[in-house]
Amino acid sequence: MYISAKIVFGLILLALAVFGLSACKTAKITKYEHEQSAEFYKNFDFGTSALNAFKADDILLVVDINKATHASYVAWLGLYSDKAGKSINIERAVIIGDGWEKSQNFNRELVLDAHVPDHELFEFDKGLKLFEVDEDDLKSVVSAGGELSLTVFYDVGSGSESITFILKQKVEKQTVFST
Repeated sequence: MYISAKIVFGLILLALAVFGLSACKTAKITKYEHEQSAEFYKNFDFGTSALNAFKADDILLVVDINKATHASYVAWLGLYSDKAGKSINIERAVIIGDGWEKSQNFNRELVLDAHVPDHELFEFDKGLKLFEVDEDDLKSVVSAGGELSLTVFYDVGSGSESITFILKQKVEKQTVFST
């Protein structure tokens, strides 16, 4: 009996696809994000009214929490303006959740003079690293039903002020392919 080369090739591809899919696993990826900051980073729309509460003297403050290692996250402060040369003094930052707290003092004057490619915005460098946070600390706060808040204390020339960001946990399932 004669089997065409196309059918054989198709059966081999089907077998490889089934084998490949059976080797895939799903993993839960945990993120902590501030909703308005996440929206800003999608399209860099500086003028949206949802961001007004996070602006000080034409400077937008946004936060980003990134996985640093398998056991820790790094909290970053992004600073953006539609005017070059704006400056802000970041005094300190505090992250709090259900009896747990971590803080860092800075007292650093930052100038937003780096142009953001493809946008009419300026930023401070690529952001300011606020602190590294242990993954277990974050998980224990959220699993106990607590909420994470990150407060940044700053001065734009009119005295010390603060902005608080509420961070929500997002768990996403992602397909992980074996290597």
